[in-house]
Amino acid sequence: MKAFAFCAAVLALTLAVSADAAAATKALKFGKLWDGHRVIANAVVIVDNDKVQSVAADGRIPPGPETVDLSRYTGIPGLIDSHTHMTFYWDPASGTNPLRQPPRHVAVRVFLAQANAKKVIEAGVTTVRDLTGFDGADLALRDLIAMGAVAGPRMFVSGPGIREAAYRRPGVTDARAEAVKLTKSIIESGADWVKIYGSTGGADDVTGTQTVSYEEMKAIIDTAHAAGRKVAVQFDGNDMPRTFRKRPCDGSLARADFNDGLPG
Repeated sequence: MKAFAFCAAVLALTLAVSADAAAATKALKFGKLWDGHRVIANAVVIVDNDKVQSVAADGRIPPGPETVDLSRYTGIPGLIDSHTHMTFYWDPASGTNPLRQPPRHVAVRVFLAQANAKKVIEAGVTTVRDLTGFDGADLALRDLIAMGAVAGPRMFVSGPGIREAAYRRPGVTDARAEAVKLTKSIIESGADWVKIYGSTGGADDVTGTQTVSYEEMKAIIDTAHAAGRKVAVQFDGNDMPRTFRKRPCDGSLARADFNDGLPG
């Protein structure tokens, strides 16, 4: 298992971290390669401009590409993690709780987050959906990785998640319109996804009371879809699935009791 995990990291690093990956054609030779369906012996993977062009057993290497000999290893496709918090840095030796970190300048958070990005890519995860980042830290880390300035996975980020307190503020008379305004500002900031915190709950809190109404959620989702963005809703409890029946989102992050089927 250690060798298998390491080879995944080798493939991930070769494709995603190499500084000249976008400028060169590479031929990667593996002793074995699992392509998601089968194991290919003596696989040759041709990568051009950071994109896999072909995978073949005993494939012919065309003249010109740099050859990377990984024939001692078994390769796998890059893995995908659909829920991360890459900019939430935590030092276990500090004796603190990961959810209660001291205030840090956004530049410090981005700098420290490089350690998380490196660990993720070295584990073979080449793409993440990062759901909740503050002060633009997640956008900055995403862009630095895309520039090749930081080693890490391809990131799709949501910026700050939308909570009811962010649009039901004192003086707000139309919460639905305010939720739409907030959604647009998150999209305009450069977010790839929109995240909604649909209920109470999280960590040790399992109360699961729905906090975002159907009309508010529909407005947020419709606004995001109109801008070409997808929406993920995080919820606890059994209230939210009833809302999803009326207005589906693109992904949910749930802790609910479905033992008796979807609540009706």
